[in-house]
Amino acid sequence: MIVKTALAVRRPDQVDGRLLPMIPTPGHGSFPSAHATEAYAVLTVLEALIEAWDSQADRSGRVAMLRALAERIAEGGATVLDATDVDFFDHDLRDPAAMAAAGLSVDSQALRSSPMPAFSWLWSQAAGEGEGA
Repeated sequence: MIVKTALAVRRPDQVDGRLLPMIPTPGHGSFPSAHATEAYAVLTVLEALIEAWDSQADRSGRVAMLRALAERIAEGGATVLDATDVDFFDHDLRDPAAMAAAGLSVDSQALRSSPMPAFSWLWSQAAGEGEGA
């Protein structure tokens, strides 16, 4: 909070009056990348749950909608969207050719971690809720 206050980055609705938040925004500064990180974290968990449940006939549509929403949140801090600006597009993270063209790579070894018992339990509970749905 100290850094947010010191930097005082304006929120998108303070930059462009056409943006009308559904709820009042806090008075302190903003780091839009935090919203993008949260949106992709939620997307990752929901996508994995949808796959684990394996009961929704329209799961690819659901995942596509969630992915589009996360991308929209990630781009939401821009005051002007230029269609020629390819700074960030979600497909860059999913398509190996697009990743290479954008200069992106994934270090799969860096993504490894040991499961934590509390999270393993929570995951098994959440995944179990989809059984028979």
